[in-house]
Amino acid sequence: MSTETTMTIDVTPTEEEKVWVKALASGEKAGAIAEKLGMNRNTFAYHLRFLRAKFQCKNTNQLISYFLRNNLID
Repeated sequence: MSTETTMTIDVTPTEEEKVWVKALASGEKAGAIAEKLGMNRNTFAYHLRFLRAKFQCKNTNQLISYFLRNNLID
């Protein structure tokens, strides 16, 4: 008899990630957000790519929808 073990991974955004997605949801462009944060535009794009992967979203619109649907941002 084989027992199957499943692992549940809790994926929770950091406060910083919530701020980023909230800014994107309000219509701010990624370049403007990066500038406001004092971050290089490419660095922000890298973080955004990582964030989409973290939440298994294919694009930024899916990411925003995920955060709104799960009440991670308002």
